[in-house]
Amino acid sequence: MIFQSFNLLPRMTLQENIELPLRLAETNRAIACALVNRPKILLADEPTGNLGSATGEAIHTLLREQSQLGMTMVMVTHERALAEHFADRLAIMGDGKLLPTSSGKGFAQ
Repeated sequence: MIFQSFNLLPRMTLQENIELPLRLAETNRAIACALVNRPKILLADEPTGNLGSATGEAIHTLLREQSQLGMTMVMVTHERALAEHFADRLAIMGDGKLLPTSSGKGFAQ
């Protein structure tokens, strides 16, 4: 929720207030910690691996919005369908090696 006024809980620190909705939504607070300083480059290793599909898609949408604001993002995922939907470019690995790529739809496949 985004309130018109701050509505912070006075017995909690600022960090605890920020983490509270993430905990209630069972979202890993590491995502908020990574984004709070608006880094130029974000490295994400399976950021939605422990989340349900709806929450995972919402996180991917949030990360896509951040990349559209100029943040470069390198993400590792085993979910190829989500990667194809959200990524600007793909690099596919198999057996520990980068697989040959071909161009199409802006993706390196």
